[in-house]
Parts: sequence; C-alpha cells; structure tokens
Amino acid sequence: MKKKHMLIIYFIITILFCLLGTKVFFSVTNLELYRNPDEFYKNACIYFTDNNIEDNQEFQYDGNYFQMNTMQCNYIAENYNKTGSFFLFFDRIITSPVFLFLFPMFVPVFVLIPIVFNFTREFEAGYIIHFLQRKSYKKYVTHLFKDSYKYFFPVFIILLYIIVLALILSHGNFDPRMDIYRSILGNDYLIFYNNFGNYIVYFIIILLNIFMYINIGLIAISHSKNFYIVLIESFLITFIFNCFTFVFVGVFLQNVFGIVAESVNVFEIYTWSNITNPSLFLIVNLVYYLISLIFVYFSYKNKEKIIMLCEV
Repeated sequence: MKKKHMLIIYFIITILFCLLGTKVFFSVTNLELYRNPDEFYKNACIYFTDNNIEDNQEFQYDGNYFQMNTMQCNYIAENYNKTGSFFLFFDRIITSPVFLFLFPMFVPVFVLIPIVFNFTREFEAGYIIHFLQRKSYKKYVTHLFKDSYKYFFPVFIILLYIIVLALILSHGNFDPRMDIYRSILGNDYLIFYNNFGNYIVYFIIILLNIFMYINIGLIAISHSKNFYIVLIESFLITFIFNCFTFVFVGVFLQNVFGIVAESVNVFEIYTWSNITNPSLFLIVNLVYYLISLIFVYFSYKNKEKIIMLCEV
C-alpha cells in the first residue's frame, strides 16, 4: 500500500470516527438540559437575595443546598436564559462514549498505526540501503521525521470537528460562568474566558504531546521491524510514561512547590480537567517532548545498527 493511499484511508477512517462519535453523543445526551433557561437557579438567587443570606453561606432552597455570593446571583439573574457555553458542549462531546475511548488513552495508537505500518514495511524492504546510495544518512533521518510528524492531522481533524460542533450547539457562547455557577462545569475553563493566548497554548501542548508519542514510536521502530511488536511496545511505553510522570513528577511538584499533581496530568490534556496553569503545563510537556527527542537521537545515532536491522 502506498503512503498516499494510507493517508486517504486514514482520513476516511477519521471522518467515520467523527460521525460515529456524533451519533452516539446525540443518542445518549439530553441537550435540553443545557439549552433551556434555568429558572430554578434564578429562583434560588431570588430566595438568596430576599432572605438577605450572607455571601458564601450555605442555604437550602426547594430541597437543594446552595452556596452563592451576590456577584454570582446578579449574573445568574441576568443570564439564566443563556444556552450552555462552548466549553460545556466541548466537555460533554469529548467525554461522550466514543470520543472518550480515544481521548486520551488510545491517541498514541491512533497516531502511530500509519507511521509504524509505513516504516516497518520500509525497513523490511531495505529502503534505507537504496536511499543511502543517493543521499546521506542524516537526510534519511530527516525523512523519518518529515514522514511521521505529518500524521498529527487525524487527531487535529477530530478536535476541530468537536470544536465546530460545540460552537454550533452553544450558538457561539464563550462565557462559561453560568455553567460554572450551576456546578455543571469545572472552574478550570475560566482560564480560557477572555484569554485568547491560552487557546494557542492549548494547541501547542497538544502538538507537543502528539509529537512525543510519534518520537516514542520512532524509538520502538529503531529496535524492531515487526509491526505488531512495535505498535504494542509503543502503546505500553506511552501508557507507562504517562502514569510515571503523573505519579512521580506530579507528586514531586506537589510536595516541593505545592502545585496540585492533577494540574500536570498528561491524561487530562484533551479534557483539560484540573488544569489551572497553562504555562506550567506547557513547560512540562515541552520537557517531555525534548526528552523523547533526545532518545530518538541516540536510537538513530548508530547508522550501521539501523542498516543491520533492515538487512536481517
């Protein structure tokens, strides 16, 4: 199978995955819960104001317990009829059954399948031997990076699809405060409110994460040309690495600097749950990417070893 055909097939698979995810999302989600005006919270605010309840003091209304302040109540009174925000729909879509299957656990496999397929076949065919007759080994390594890094696009297509769908369902409402005050969305999303720079940081972090997975795949390919072995090995390495960094790096930052371990959890890159410091998260993922890049460098440093792998 030619690489061009692989790209086309993977593009079709990506689109079908999006359609399946959308079908399941609409079948299991009651959108009216997020679209209808929330009279209940408005009435709770009226009760809060009429009874002169102090800010942040817990009170009971209609069998439910609330903890509000005057600023929140004023906002709810004016915006109770707003539809759910973009962030609410994005969160609900990406955590719906089909998309949650992919994000974050199987993103490495989804990205690496075409890369591992192409390069294990290339190694088996001894392509590097013919390549080195015309060009340098350095250019062959550049070819590895160039041909593998382009496969970041399936994940970005799916994310872009979810973003567009969330935009349509929310009618372009980028204000998450009503959803947060109603306790149906975490405070984490406030970092995006009126801060365009954090959107850029978010996508850079995702790129670094995907490129790190690709680097791990390239490292595994440098030791074997068996498609199944390389794919399984790559998945296990990424899973163990993500667990290790959460348990040890997260705990270290929490104990030494008082930073909540959850805020550097790589498993939350796509759902953005508990991520409150985008700059720190960017630095952490940049370090992870650079570490994986160093390992790629040493994996392909020995030209003779790679040639021997292709000849066996």
